[in-house]
Amino acid sequence: MAQAKDPADSRREVSRVSDLTFGEYVRLLENPDRWTKLGLSIDRSVFIGQLEKVRSIRNDVMHFDPDGPVPDDSRDFVTLFGSWKSFVA
Repeated sequence: MAQAKDPADSRREVSRVSDLTFGEYVRLLENPDRWTKLGLSIDRSVFIGQLEKVRSIRNDVMHFDPDGPVPDDSRDFVTLFGSWKSFVA
């Protein structure tokens, strides 16, 4: 898990997946060897791109984006992504 940790964040201890930030989850899954171990039958680059979009929306919500509330299309995207398992063959 420590390999996925943000190298600029030297103070934080990472010993399990739950210690990672959302961005570090993306970094963790970007590694082709780790992705293969999951055994998912979906395209890694497509999934990572979608996960990155969720990360961005999540950051807007959690860090109080000054542009205002999350648009409906972003909310709909996150809801759809949350059911991604239904798209796995």
